[in-house]
Amino acid sequence: MGQRLLMLSFGLMATATCAKKQPRDWTPLSPSGEFQAIVTNQVAETGPLKGSSVWQVIIQDEDGKPVYIEPTSMRPWHLNNYWAWDVQDRFWVYDTDVGLFIIWEYGQDGWTKSFANETDTVPEPLKRFSK
Repeated sequence: MGQRLLMLSFGLMATATCAKKQPRDWTPLSPSGEFQAIVTNQVAETGPLKGSSVWQVIIQDEDGKPVYIEPTSMRPWHLNNYWAWDVQDRFWVYDTDVGLFIIWEYGQDGWTKSFANETDTVPEPLKRFSK
């Protein structure tokens, strides 16, 4: 199938070669319990990373059905990324190599992706990366 699905376990975050510990209170479930975050490791079929192992965000509902698959978050799998939910059920990823916070948020038009700005409140588990 060429694709591995990694479900984040309580307290762990997957990276390319090892598991890094997240804060003990981290969970793949959103605070409301309506969504869970999954990150897939797959081989890019197109673009500049064709043939490389990349990651992609998937948001599922409480029954495990995908409700959103991020089509553009294909980043090299070996890069360090950290993620967490905030109290508003927004899913955050911090890309350490680029130094950016990326946010996925559910609204009227479904799930949308944006980049954090100075007015956004970084979730507690990711505050160590904020400047």
